[in-house]
Amino acid sequence: MTEQQKQEKPANNAPHYDAVVIGGGPAGLQAALTAGRVHRTVLQVDSGEYRNATVTEMHNLIGRDGTAPSDLRAAALEELGRYDTITSRRTSVESIARAAEVDDRPRFAVRLADGDEVSTSAVILATGIRDELPAVDGIAESWGGRIANCPFCHGHEFSGQRVGILGVMLATHQALMLGPIASELVVFTQGEDVPDSLRREGIELVDGDVERVAENGGGLTISCAGGRDVEVSGLFVMPQMHQRAAFVADLERDLGLEISEGGFVRVDERGRTSVPGIYAAGDMAVGPNLPMPMFSVGNAIGGGLAAGATSVADAIMPR
Repeated sequence: MTEQQKQEKPANNAPHYDAVVIGGGPAGLQAALTAGRVHRTVLQVDSGEYRNATVTEMHNLIGRDGTAPSDLRAAALEELGRYDTITSRRTSVESIARAAEVDDRPRFAVRLADGDEVSTSAVILATGIRDELPAVDGIAESWGGRIANCPFCHGHEFSGQRVGILGVMLATHQALMLGPIASELVVFTQGEDVPDSLRREGIELVDGDVERVAENGGGLTISCAGGRDVEVSGLFVMPQMHQRAAFVADLERDLGLEISEGGFVRVDERGRTSVPGIYAAGDMAVGPNLPMPMFSVGNAIGGGLAAGATSVADAIMPR
């Protein structure tokens, strides 16, 4: 810790950190490591809630393909523990408020769920998103296993098998992506209009609404209206996505944090949000001119690295 860091103390005597990283997934862990390695004091806060909590193996990440997400988090936490500059706490954040500037630089008060309050010069949001799954019995029970939403992360595991896609909108994109992987594709239309381009693919279309999904040992049984059952090995669905942290809405209202039409925090190429001193990374954040993030562990790690490094660069640049 530098002499300047030792001398900095907010008026309420709350502990001060150069950065508070909120989130214990790949984006948050990487952001904390990046800032901590250049001897910036970092508080990394982890609520213990993860988007991929139900996933047993993560894929499409070099060096870790097939690793359990929990193993990656455990290894990263062990690495963070080697640095005196990084403090990790298992709690959540209740609120973030703008505090009085110091030397014309932003300062924030961060209140934790355990009642503590800390001061920081930079907030890095990496709280992820929450998936609202289609309201069909059985989908939640198989989510992250035989039911998924990303062919890059889960497609290969269904090689040469019969695969279902729930909804026409999802199918118009994913049918072409899954075509070289699956032996057969079945699209459950859910009553949606089917474009001619999809009909020309010769894919089996099931029009009755899906009422229930159940694991049958070697795959899934999809029960549709009218009593029809369809067997598939896996099913791809599109959840509705929401910000996991409730305080993000407060930041939008109180500090003017810019949120995209899709509900993601807007960031520039370096992870800066519209609020000076606040950065964001991972599934919760979307870059310039993009409709939504690319959801992947690798992308989250890259975003966390950029946000952590940029928080340091912004702190040392002359004002």
